[in-house]
This record gives sequence, C-alpha cells and structure tokens, in this order.
Amino acid sequence: MRISILLPLLPPERPSGGYRVHLEYANRLARRGHCVSVIFPETVPLPPPDAIRTTTSPSPFLAERLWWFTIDDGVRLLVVPDLRRGSLPPADVVMLTSWATAEAALDYPPATGRKVYVVYDYEYWRSVDADVRQRMSRTFQLDAEVVATSVAVEEMLAENGVRPAATIPCGLDFETFHIKQPIAGRHPLRVGLPLRDEPFKGTADGLAALEEVRRHAGPTLQAVAFGASHRSGVPPWVDVLGRPTDAALCDLFNSLSILVLPSLYEGWGLPGCEAMACGAALVTTDSVGVRGYARDGETAIVVPPGQPLLLAGAVLDLLADDTRRQRLATAGSAFVERFTWEAAVTQLEQVMIG
Repeated sequence: MRISILLPLLPPERPSGGYRVHLEYANRLARRGHCVSVIFPETVPLPPPDAIRTTTSPSPFLAERLWWFTIDDGVRLLVVPDLRRGSLPPADVVMLTSWATAEAALDYPPATGRKVYVVYDYEYWRSVDADVRQRMSRTFQLDAEVVATSVAVEEMLAENGVRPAATIPCGLDFETFHIKQPIAGRHPLRVGLPLRDEPFKGTADGLAALEEVRRHAGPTLQAVAFGASHRSGVPPWVDVLGRPTDAALCDLFNSLSILVLPSLYEGWGLPGCEAMACGAALVTTDSVGVRGYARDGETAIVVPPGQPLLLAGAVLDLLADDTRRQRLATAGSAFVERFTWEAAVTQLEQVMIG
C-alpha cells in the first residue's frame, strides 16, 4: 500500500515521544513492504486560501532535525505548505495522527487515500476551551476508520458517540528500553520525575510531592527530573537532565528505584510504561490513560490526580518497604512486555487493509 502519515507540525529538534511513535510506525510499515511517506506541514492551522502553494518536496533538513530518531531508508520524508488536499501525494491510506491533521482531512477526496484516524488527544480534550473541544468532536465524526490508543481515548470517543474500529496501544522498543541494572541493586532513594510545561502534566504536583518526600527522607534523597531544561520552580537539590536521548533515558530509568508520574490527564503516559520496562517501580496518578498498564497494588501504586501529598505518601511507603518496591517493579516490567511493536503494527495494518 501507499501510506501517507500526516503529522501536525515540523518535527521538534529534541526528542518527542509522540513523534517517535508515529515514526516507528513508518519504519515498521515500510519494512513490511509498504510505500510510506511521512508528511510535515509548514503551517497549522490552515492558512488563508490565497496563501495556497501546492509544491511537495523531499526535505533533507528533516533528517537533521530528527537526529534523535533513525529513519529507515525506505521511508520518504516530505514537507508540504499545509495539509490541504492539493498538497498531498496520492495514496491508498492516509493516517491522521492528531485532531489538527483530522480537521484538515474533513474534505479529502478518495485520491488522498482511505482515512485511518489514530486518536491520541485525550489530555487535550480534557484541558482545552469549549470551542476547541467542539472542533475536536467534529473530527471524531470523520468518515474514517477510527483507532483508539488507550482506555482513556475509548472513553473520550464514547462521549462523542463513536465506537473505534480497534484499540491499539503503542508499542515499546524493548531493544532500547529494558532492564540493565538489577532491580534489587538500585539506590533505594533515587526517584525520577518527568518535567513538562503543560499544566495537565502535573509537574507542580510532582515537585510538591518530592518536597514532601525529602522532608521525611532527608537530604539523602536522590531526585532527578527530565524532559525540560529549565529550572523554574525546581528546587536546587533536584538534578535536572533536560531532554535525554532514548539511550540516555534508558540509563536514567535503570538508575531509578521509583518513577513518579503526576499527570492530571494522560492519553497513555509513555514515560511510565518505558520506566516500567526498565525496572523502575511506578507511582502514578489515575490520569485514566495509565489504566492500560498501571494496576494499583499489582504493577504500580495509583493515587487520585491533583493530590501531591498522596503521591508523596505512596513514594514514602515504597522507600520504607524495599521488598514491595522490588515486587512492584518486577511485576510491572513483566506486564508491559505485552506491548510489542510487532503486535501494534499488525493490528494497524489490518485496519488499513479493511
């Protein structure tokens, strides 16, 4: 099949979990013999009609921006002026990867390809203004095969009267994310936290929880944050690593005894899943998306969102009971082994074939 994968913006110059998922799909679909084009628009939302340009060109500079991900030679990277129909190459399938790309696709003709809408935008649905939510709702009614990516997305689609054709969690790259440091041998007081700017990621709650943990555990606590390079609001005793490469992130997760995931909303929560694959015990809020892999008391500790004292209490409980920490970490690592890319790509390919 000729497959166009539409992404909402030019790729970021630093590692991005969301883009990594789509690019992984592109590589693996191309390895199965499909002709895959990954398409990045110069502008989103759509510019005025008099600004339309219809040139489509391969863009070598994309490889420079994507230094953090290896693109297979069989995948074509294109930059287009926008996501209007005239900017796209003909295809058998067009894969929509966000509500912004789906909005552009509302009037696509058959020549652009059979529409497959892979929906991730749960956290934005829960946090955006009503007018944007209405626009998102309209895209869910698109004449397309709609694919949910988690139970959170299933719930969002159900609220809009949509039943997905399939639910396909993203895969994990177990060649990159795996246990290198034995779970039992880790520093028991080393705790990690994703550092994100979006309010719904709950970074402020996570930092407040770490403050409370340190108040009880003392200065021997080793706290490390990653994901953003700024230190605004971050205590000086927290080590900030910025945006590590995948290999460096694997090493970080392997150094942790516990990862704290404090989000208010998550469509999935990729760092939590990756950390579990690397043997870190997960303490997370019930941000809905994590329910696909975080089972309270079995594979993780789950507390209500927006309550940093409960987060801190869960971390302190594990710090006081290393046997429990090791048990949860071991069970969590074993549980996420089911999320293989082979299974995800096979399911997606079946939806594309119809």
